[in-house]
Amino acid sequence: MIAAAAAAISVSPVRLQLSGAASRAITITNAGDAPAVIDARTASFVLDRRGKPVVVRHRRTAAGWLQLQPRRIVLAPHGKAVVAVAATAPARAAPGDHSALVLLTTQPVRGAGISIRARIGVVVFVRVAGRVVHRVELARLRVRGRVLEAELANRGNVVERMPVRIVLLRGGHVLARLGPAERTLLPHSRGIVRLWCPARIRGWVTARLEAGSGRRGFRIRLRKG
Repeated sequence: MIAAAAAAISVSPVRLQLSGAASRAITITNAGDAPAVIDARTASFVLDRRGKPVVVRHRRTAAGWLQLQPRRIVLAPHGKAVVAVAATAPARAAPGDHSALVLLTTQPVRGAGISIRARIGVVVFVRVAGRVVHRVELARLRVRGRVLEAELANRGNVVERMPVRIVLLRGGHVLARLGPAERTLLPHSRGIVRLWCPARIRGWVTARLEAGSGRRGFRIRLRKG
């Protein structure tokens, strides 16, 4: 049996930042031995509590502001193509960052036999001029067995990307440093970061939660488990 040739699609970059009337390009590469047909469209998304992008419908985001050119690409084996992405924000758009996705989906090629459809999402943030508000709240810290679960809230109007750490102390002495774990929060959203605690640390400790430039202390009890 002779194996069918396959396309192997990759894109760069996987995240775009647009402001004003700027335009950016997404480069699509087919590293495989078969041609590929790719459709480009926009979509709305949110980040779930653990930071994973989730495509959603009927949500007002920047998806309707984006223009893509072209919207269908035919890639030869080992070929490259470019999709231009531009944004036009409405006049009454609120200042700050607005999110959207560019979804690139492969389509079946006639005569190629069995084909596998692939979908790649490129995250797009559109910055609208105006007053920028940075405000990340370190809301709470929960103990779930040997896992410390920090909850953060972005009360500002821009995307926040930050390292999150937890320092465990007793009597002023550092027992352990957990992290860092990178976290992205969309404006007006909440999220959690989970960090494992060493089993050797038990009893009451002070946990200092550090996210970006913010710090907050919590008194917690770590049990055997």
